[in-house]
Amino acid sequence: MDITFSAEERAFEAEVREFIAQHLTPEMKRAQALTPSVFSDPEIGIAWQKSLHKKGWARRDGRWNMAAPTGRRRSAGFSRPSAPAPARLRST
Repeated sequence: MDITFSAEERAFEAEVREFIAQHLTPEMKRAQALTPSVFSDPEIGIAWQKSLHKKGWARRDGRWNMAAPTGRRRSAGFSRPSAPAPARLRST
């Protein structure tokens, strides 16, 4: 199994890291650290979602496009706007 990243994937990782460094404010980090669950106060969460939406990494309906530049899924939850949307899971 080849688990090395391509140059394009490494560039995308750098892009995501740069985006987080520029847009994840100290207030957002503090709010998340003080949150006992996965959801911070609405004003903090909305500010972060607006940053993601402006970049094209989140949609207004709240669904995220989780495909990596190569189309493989990544756990980061980010993708380029042109990547295909992931398939929806069906409950049985």
